[in-house]
Amino acid sequence: MTKKIFIKYLLSFILGILIVGGVWAYNYWWANPEEPIGGERDEHGCLLMAGYTWCEAKQKCLRVWEEGCGITNQPASRDNIPQDKETCEAQKGEWGRFGLTIKEQCNLPTSDAGKTCNNQNECEGACLADLSQEEQDRVTEQKEIIETNGKCTSWLFTYGCNAYVEDGKVDSIICVD
Repeated sequence: MTKKIFIKYLLSFILGILIVGGVWAYNYWWANPEEPIGGERDEHGCLLMAGYTWCEAKQKCLRVWEEGCGITNQPASRDNIPQDKETCEAQKGEWGRFGLTIKEQCNLPTSDAGKTCNNQNECEGACLADLSQEEQDRVTEQKEIIETNGKCTSWLFTYGCNAYVEDGKVDSIICVD
């Protein structure tokens, strides 16, 4: 093989590599400018910091305040709350204004209501202790910490003044309007 032919093949090879690399770079970095970049993703690839969560019913990542997820058989979750009355009621939720909120919203029933708990993360809703008035006074007035377990709530959102259990203890009464 002559030197001219070798150089011709070498330059063709290098040109081919540059073209393939350019196509790959374009598709990888520039072809999808709408896709958010950076941040932590969940097991489905949803970008958490941008507010995306997985919607099982639609099989995609979405922002629930922009696009309702629809009917699912998932347990009640603060990450997947229906944004319209029809979907809320289809999931046996209550649609309306709760507490002091101005905007109508959905409150979903939980599947673990009444389950014994020691932490909020053990419940779909909240882990609340059923304290006597005397125990509530000791917590609020004397700043006493009461060791107890709680029960998971029947609804995802709970309003009023309640004794929230964390690590098997109640250290305050929290009021949510």
